[in-house]
Amino acid sequence: MGSPLASVSFGLAAAASWGAGDFIGGITTRKVDVYAVGLVSQAAGVVALAALAAGRAEPFPPPSALGWGAIAGVFGALGIAALYRALAGGRMGIAAPVTAVVAAALPVCFAALSQGLPSPLQFAGFGLALGGVWLISRPEGAGGSPEGLGLALLAGVGFGGFMIFIGQVQAPAVFWPLAAAKVSSLLSMLAAARGAGRLPRPSRSLLQPAALAGFLDAGGNAFFVTLAAQQRAGTTRTITVWYHGKPRVGRRLPWDGGFTFPTDSLGRPWIATANEGLGASVWWPNKDYLADEPDSQRIAITVPDPLIDVSNGRLRSTTKNRDGTTTYEWFVTSPINNYDVTINAGHYTHFSDTVAGEAGPLSLDFWPLDYHIDTARRQFQQVTPLVRCFERWFGPYPWYEDGYKLVEVPHPGMEHQSAVAYGNWYANGYRGRDASGTGLGLKWDFIIVHESAHEWFGNNITAKDNADMWVHESFANYAEGLYT
Repeated sequence: MGSPLASVSFGLAAAASWGAGDFIGGITTRKVDVYAVGLVSQAAGVVALAALAAGRAEPFPPPSALGWGAIAGVFGALGIAALYRALAGGRMGIAAPVTAVVAAALPVCFAALSQGLPSPLQFAGFGLALGGVWLISRPEGAGGSPEGLGLALLAGVGFGGFMIFIGQVQAPAVFWPLAAAKVSSLLSMLAAARGAGRLPRPSRSLLQPAALAGFLDAGGNAFFVTLAAQQRAGTTRTITVWYHGKPRVGRRLPWDGGFTFPTDSLGRPWIATANEGLGASVWWPNKDYLADEPDSQRIAITVPDPLIDVSNGRLRSTTKNRDGTTTYEWFVTSPINNYDVTINAGHYTHFSDTVAGEAGPLSLDFWPLDYHIDTARRQFQQVTPLVRCFERWFGPYPWYEDGYKLVEVPHPGMEHQSAVAYGNWYANGYRGRDASGTGLGLKWDFIIVHESAHEWFGNNITAKDNADMWVHESFANYAEGLYT
């Protein structure tokens, strides 16, 4: 699933989980005492959040984080009790939006006091939201206020306070402080019920819907992950995403994309990726959108010895690990299309050259399989005149900082930026065939020329949409004619 769609899906899942939990809690409160529903739902929330924290091996946070969570829980108890009463006794169409807007407005006001004013657009958004709340909550009759409005406002204050105080948690943990907040809510409700002389004895018919409300309320946190600290708008931060999975095996690279796991002619493992049409999110999480590119890219790949990984950019470091693996860290200093990011792991050898280019010395690095070293030295001599030709017609090679590489792969080839994938069997034409039928196609290596042309048209100049991929290919075809 692409990252924009995933973000929307998880956000909707969180909203649905919280909304369903509040709805069930409000409906149940129409039949039984609010304290009974609150106590059962909060106890269920404690169990759910503690299980989430343990399940993801979240480190136990420091006491300060638990303390902020406990304070937040007191406000959360106020919000839950008031909202359930408002939903049970008033109009849901009034109680829910009033609570939501007040709960959102309070953290914004707090941030304005502590971090500076929000943007004019944010001000306008809250102004429209408050206007909408006034329209739906105004009395329909001659006077008075709609039933449940006061409780909805109180619920908004409770939830707003909850978000302010849970936002003070500085630890990397997420679910343990939320579990502490639920414990605090549970104790707060228990104290309030004792003080009011209404300590309930929940029946079995109550336990199920009230517990479901608590699980759904906690479940929303599993979809909606908050940052460990408050972030000021306009600042730049780094997010680390840990993920794992079984790579998709492409059926016919490079056209049907993903990983490929063949063996070389000696029966040794050989691994490669190609995913232009399908998208890079087939094997790593990213913003899979052609019109936006990361300004640089770090690629660290760990492979079992004696495999060597060759990826984009320049090799920063090689780390031998104790478990018989090696980590190869590559870095691309230039903007790069997501689909150009690549893994190539095999029994490679390396040789290099330098060409005097229009922008200075350009490094040329070649990575054939070890038993193809002599053949590669002959075939890859075509690169130097190719670079000079294309620089004459199109201007300097775009990636001097990252260099030029040819990497032998087990599929025909791909224009992976600064690491062009080569699988043309060390033959001129397209694997020894002249697709033009003129005889001219056998005078040069099609994959070297065509895929290298994409460094200018496709990688440096990129279409915004896959529907316009013909632009990449047509300019590469034009470059073939110029080279001939």
